[in-house]
Amino acid sequence: VLVVAGTEATAITLEWALSLLLNNPHILKKAQDELDYH
Repeated sequence: VLVVAGTEATAITLEWALSLLLNNPHILKKAQDELDYH
């Protein structure tokens, strides 16, 4: 049960992060540039 709860919390966090990035294109561009740099 604890493993499932931990996995679900991680999935929800990733979903929120992706939705925020997709709704803020300038932030998404900054993140892409940062990943390309490294």
